[in-house]
Amino acid sequence: MKELGHKVLAYIAYVFSRLLTSTLRVEYRGLENLEKAKQLKQGRYIYALWHQDLLMALSSHTHDKCAMIVSASGDGQLVATACEKYGHYPVRGSSHRGAIKALFSMIETLKQESFNGAITVDGPKGPRHIVKRGIIDIAKKTQLPIIPLAIYPKKAWTFNSWDQFRMPKPFSKFFVYYGEPFVVTSNLALDDYDKLCQEIGSSLLQGEEKIKNL
Repeated sequence: MKELGHKVLAYIAYVFSRLLTSTLRVEYRGLENLEKAKQLKQGRYIYALWHQDLLMALSSHTHDKCAMIVSASGDGQLVATACEKYGHYPVRGSSHRGAIKALFSMIETLKQESFNGAITVDGPKGPRHIVKRGIIDIAKKTQLPIIPLAIYPKKAWTFNSWDQFRMPKPFSKFFVYYGEPFVVTSNLALDDYDKLCQEIGSSLLQGEEKIKNL
């Protein structure tokens, strides 16, 4: 019964989000960086984005099917449903439960399927704007480049949550910026993970600055 309740709530949340996002306008910048990534490996890549921008990322990439790691919790059902309805593929797991299983499932999915990946790099529970190592492992095993996906809404409500989740206001505009791709070599040492995580985080923050005043 509890699971059914989560599914009903998830569907209602999806309908609301779909109505909202249908009123929004989106502009894409940094498309040359996306083209660079397409030339690197099989024409595919892994998006790195902040958890607070998840809704805008889903709605602005319905043309670009992605596998996404989604929390295995009841609350994660909201995201998983939205993920599927927007045309993406949820891989269930979290940093607290089933993390290793989700990581391997994501790697196998990207190896076997033809779509791209997307990771909320500071999720599922933060700290906010701190890139975790999981995306490095995934990129290393799949040899797919990482593209920082920075998003900025011109008008939005900001939630009082750990990620300061941003919901764009109806009939407003938001910008998407694709950063320079990162290539993770198969022999990258564990000691170099943290440096690369910091570089990805810096790219996301710099990308947002580039589109903030457009």
